[in-house]
Amino acid sequence: MLTIESDDYDGYYMLVDDGIGMCKSKSRNVLVRVRDALNAVRETSLVGLTVEEDVDDKLRGVVLAISGSDLIVRLADGKLDSWTVCDCRVVEPERPDKPTKFNDPEDIRKP
Repeated sequence: MLTIESDDYDGYYMLVDDGIGMCKSKSRNVLVRVRDALNAVRETSLVGLTVEEDVDDKLRGVVLAISGSDLIVRLADGKLDSWTVCDCRVVEPERPDKPTKFNDPEDIRKP
């Protein structure tokens, strides 16, 4: 189970999964969004993920719900659409081409 714990002494929050720290941030709201996204994937497997329709247009959208063999998808322009599961594929995030800095709250306090 994912929980958010506060470390008042060090001034940050930590996202904890079954007693193991996953990430930490000074902003609790950031961790709430991460937790909600992870819970959506765990509970429904496709809701919250970006999918691409494998037809001529190659449209992308975010899955909002599953209805039988259809995915209810929100498109980039905000419109809703219904796509057949067999016509879609999950879009994998692109790998970064250079290392990214980890924003550790402890680094912020160093002079």
